Parts: sequence; structure tokens; C-alpha cells
Amino acid sequence: MKDQDWAVYNESEIKQIVNRVLDSLPEDTDRIASVDALKYVCQGLSYLDEVTANTILRAKLKQLFGMTSEEIKEFQKLTAEYRSAIRDKSPEPRSGVERLSGDFPALIDIVRNQDGQPTFLVKASGSVMLSESQIDGETLLLPPPKEKLPFPLTDGSQVMRHFEAYTEETARNIDSQLYDDLLQCYKSASALPHEGAYHVLVTWTLHTYLLEKAFYSPFILFFGMPSRGKTTTGKAMTYLAYRGLHIESLNAAHLIRVTRDLRASIFVDVRDIVRKLKSQQSGDLILLRYERGAQALRVLRPALGAYKDLEYYPVFGPTVFATNEPMDDILSGRTIPIPMPPTTMTFPKMTPQSGLPLRERLLAFRAWHLGDELSAPNSPFQGRFQDIVTPLLQMAQLAKPEYLELVTQYLGTIQEQKNIEALETLEVRIVCAVIELGGSVRNGRLPVKAITERINREKDTRSRIDSSLIGRKLKALGFTKAKTGTGCISILWDTEMIRRLAAQMGLPPDPPDPPYPRSQSSAREILKRLRKSR
Repeated sequence: MKDQDWAVYNESEIKQIVNRVLDSLPEDTDRIASVDALKYVCQGLSYLDEVTANTILRAKLKQLFGMTSEEIKEFQKLTAEYRSAIRDKSPEPRSGVERLSGDFPALIDIVRNQDGQPTFLVKASGSVMLSESQIDGETLLLPPPKEKLPFPLTDGSQVMRHFEAYTEETARNIDSQLYDDLLQCYKSASALPHEGAYHVLVTWTLHTYLLEKAFYSPFILFFGMPSRGKTTTGKAMTYLAYRGLHIESLNAAHLIRVTRDLRASIFVDVRDIVRKLKSQQSGDLILLRYERGAQALRVLRPALGAYKDLEYYPVFGPTVFATNEPMDDILSGRTIPIPMPPTTMTFPKMTPQSGLPLRERLLAFRAWHLGDELSAPNSPFQGRFQDIVTPLLQMAQLAKPEYLELVTQYLGTIQEQKNIEALETLEVRIVCAVIELGGSVRNGRLPVKAITERINREKDTRSRIDSSLIGRKLKALGFTKAKTGTGCISILWDTEMIRRLAAQMGLPPDPPDPPYPRSQSSAREILKRLRKSR
């Protein structure tokens, strides 16, 4: 075999050349020619990662030559020697800067190699391969040490084996089976209130592996009385999600690091999430996690002066909550709530290790679909709710299209429940009061006092709402303030805006137009004539 510069080929091309060389050897090839061919093949395989090269050698040498394991090891050893020679000749990055990294565009995940050590699993030219390092400009990227990674590493060779099973013809069946197995796993781990809730968990899990495709990531909230399986279910999701991490601390520095450095999917398990966020001063780091591009600002070095003292941190990432207490209104708008029902059933507890086989298949799913463009399915939802559920609908459409309607219907029931709960907010009660008082509008004005009295009419003295608060809420809703002829604070009646507010809040869409505005003097004239006519 003539010399060849294997370095100019990518992994897929090397595999093709190796297979072509071996498959073209006639059965009657003499021993010397066979050895020369195999040396040539080992040179090529030395440019691949160790696991991939050894897998190819085992399969081909046994198939073509009937070699034993001990005989195959001789060629694996030769390949390793060639690989060492390549490393000795490889130039170091010009700057000599090394940096630990867990996130760059070609990365599928950090996995373990044959020696159990962290290594990069990367995708290039349609193939996946293990890589001990990557070069980013003049910086050498290295995987973090195993003790610094808070989740068990998957077996890189197993992920590649699952990926090799993917083809254009088999992908749909592989994804469908993965969906079904995730569904069965969650059903065996928890009691949820509806069949659709299990599908939310499955689609959310798939979504964590293709987060690059999403502009939003819905918060999943498990709530209810103690001992209903909230923590157990959240842990199960953690053990299957992409880099799942179970945390109880909402320390700001911790949240920044697990998002920026680990790109983790987090499960926050606290009794009272709202109180915890306030005490840790980390509310923005959680509130902003649902939207891509959101950044949290921190002033770290005030002495440096303007601009230089600021640091911006990315905070986008998948999030699950378990709590006993009600959620803040702002958080709930970003949330898909799942109430935990009482149950007498017992479930086997999942562990981080028990989730590894499914995670290996999920990483193959990620590797196969990483370059795909995902279309947004047609859905009946609008506004923020549509934003947060779109990634789940995309995953259902991608992996199990026949379940898309079921997922949509279940999410529809959640939206209906949210609309009902929204009717209990002060803003909705204010808009309802405004609509009910449409007949009291005079000269296009409705007194704030009248709105306040309508809201307080069934409240005792201690629970009544002050008119100044009602006034501020009216202004926040978009109403324009004005005064009546007697100097009372009022709002200007705006039929179109009221209709828009009513539609957003799920109220009857057509509030009545106010009566034809009349001056107080004309009203007095009508009353005078009425009295005279009696």
C-alpha cells in the first residue's frame, strides 16, 4: 500500500476508505499482502478515537479473517502506537492556552471513554466521534475532570452504537420506540393526574436534548400536598434529562455556574419557591430561564467604574419545580402545572445509574437531529402559552406524530384551567367591574370610585381594596385617567381596548358600548320634565 496523508480526511471518509480496502481483498490474498493491508488500515484508524477504531477492527478482522480476540488485540495495539506517534508530532495551539469546557457548537455531550475518563463526543460531517480535546481558535478545549461533573457519564461507545443504527429509513422507528420507552419509564415511576401529563414529561425530556432548536423552555411544576411523589417524579426527570441536576440551593452564584458552564437541566425542589427566591436574591436568574437570549446582570467590581463593573450571564435552560406552596403569578405564566394526585401505589425509585441506558439513546437522538430544522406545528394556543408549549409540540411531532393531538388536547385543558384561575386576579376583577359598569359611563368617563365600590361590594371592612391601588392597576392595564365635572378621578372609556383586555383574559368578547354621553344639565332637564308629567 502506498503512503497516504490520512489527516486530510474526516472520520466518515476514513471509515469508507478502510472498509473499501478490507472488502476488496481477495480471499486468496497471501499472508504478507494481508499484513501490509492491515498495517495500512491501522494507520488510517489511528486518526479515529480509540473506541471507534477498536470497534471497527473487532468487527472486520473477525468477519474477514476469523481472528480471535487475542489476535485482534495485536492490531489494536499497533493502531494505538500509530496514534501516539501522531500525537507526538501534533503542534500545540499557538497561544498554549488550555480551558475546561462543556459547551461548544459541535459537542453532543461529555461522555466516558474506554478508561472511564471524560471525553468529548462531537459531531462532524454527519458522524460522531470521541475526542480528548478540541481547538477553538488558539485555545485548547479540554473536558472537565470527572469529579467536577455532578452527573454520571454515559458510555461513549454505546452512544455511537445507537447512533450508527440511525438512517433516513430507520430514524422514525427508532424515535418512536424511544418515545414509547420514555413513556413507560415515567409511568413506572410516578402517578400523574392524566395520561397527557406523562406525554408532557416525555416531550420535555426530548426537548432538553435539542435545546438549541428552542426559543422558549417551559417550567414544569409539580405541586400538591406532601408525600405525593413530587420529588420522586422530579428526580426521575433529572436522571433522564440532558445533564439533569437536582438542586435545593437557589444561590445566585450556583445558578449562574450550572447554567453557563454545565448547561444543566435543573430540578428545583423547595417547599416555598417564592420565599426562597426572595431570600437568595436570585429571582431574575429563575424568571429568565424560560427564554433564549435572556441575560442576568450582576455588578461585580464597582471600583472599575461604568461598564467595566458589569457582567452579563446567560440563564436560559430547562427547569422543573416541586413545591407545596402556590406559585407567584409571574412564575406561573411561564409554567405548565401538574397537580400531584393522592395515590396508594408504590413505585421503584429510579437512580442516576438506572437512567444511563435511556440517556445513551437520547444522546444518539440528539446527535442525529442536531442539524434538523424543526417546524412549529399548528396549535390553537396564543400568546405566552403558545411560546412555552411549542417546544413540546415540536418534540411530539418529531418523535411520535400520532400523539401530537393527545398532547395538544391535554395542554388545552391546562390553558383552560389557567384562564379560570386568572379570573381570580385583581386585574381581571377590575376589568369585569369596568364592563359591568358600562351603563354608568357619563361623558365617556367612569369614576374610579365606582369601580372600587363594585369590587368591594361583597367584602368586609378589613378585606376591602383601596381606591388608590385600583387606580394604579387601571393605569397599568392601559386606561387613561381623567376627571369628571365634579373633580372625581375617572378613566376614559375605550371600547376597543376593553375588548382586547377581555379577550386576553378569557372574558366575554363584547363589552357593551357606553350609553350616549349626556351632560349633567340635560339629565336634570329630563328629570324635571318627568316630574311635571306626573
